Amino acid sequence: MSEPDRPANRLPSTEELLALARRVRVIADAAGRRVAVAGGLAMQIYGSPRLTKDVDLIADQAPPASADLRPARPLTFGGSVLETPEGIDVDWIVRSDEYEPLYDEALDAAVSAEGDLLVVRPHHLAAMKLAALLPKHYEDLMFLLGRPGLVDLDRAREVVHRLVGGKFARDQFDAALEEARWRATLE
Repeated sequence: MSEPDRPANRLPSTEELLALARRVRVIADAAGRRVAVAGGLAMQIYGSPRLTKDVDLIADQAPPASADLRPARPLTFGGSVLETPEGIDVDWIVRSDEYEPLYDEALDAAVSAEGDLLVVRPHHLAAMKLAALLPKHYEDLMFLLGRPGLVDLDRAREVVHRLVGGKFARDQFDAALEEARWRATLE
């Protein structure tokens, strides 16, 4: 797929990412697929300044065949990276590992945002970020937990306990919450 006329290494704007997510949702809907925004774009929707170069969508099944969504490579945990005419990748996530139940529940519970998109709820997003264990995801978790009232903490703890890793995961979540609260005192 040819690259559009964009400077190399330029991150797409939130508006570009949202427009692509909307277009992909229309394709998904027409094919009977359910999708919800997750990842960096969901973080932006919830107010994070974090930049992202792609659109992460959790889905209930494999992507539909489409001239506008070309499979580029598989995701190791389930799903595939899709190339688009905009030159912005879409991570079409259909988990096929121990976190599949978390992603399935997050998709079922997604809420409308930005008018016509479904977005993973903050408590599920926090659980996903905790499970990912990469530095950028931990910083996303700090953002989510550092915003009073954004994450329903009781629901997040319950989801983390049930779907991420029992008491150990819940204890890690509580330690992250304590750190996020401490960081907030420094701002």
